[in-house]
Amino acid sequence: MRVEVDETPRGLTIFDCRPPWSDMIGPDWTRTPIARLGYVKSRNEWTLYWADRNSKFQRYWDAEPTPHVGELLDEIDADRSCIFWG
Repeated sequence: MRVEVDETPRGLTIFDCRPPWSDMIGPDWTRTPIARLGYVKSRNEWTLYWADRNSKFQRYWDAEPTPHVGELLDEIDADRSCIFWG
């Protein structure tokens, strides 16, 4: 398993990546979105979102927007609700 991040001007998307587990799915790793950190430059503020079962992002209810992205990364790592890593 590995973790990858895609960066855009409006934020970061974190992916859980796994190696192929069956010859039927081919040689490519799978990438499942875990979280998104949205950034609003005018407010210098990061907001945390979680990916539902359809990979649609929903606002994470247990963390307020903050100018400190590290706080949100800590929230993902702690995963007290088991919504990011299961």
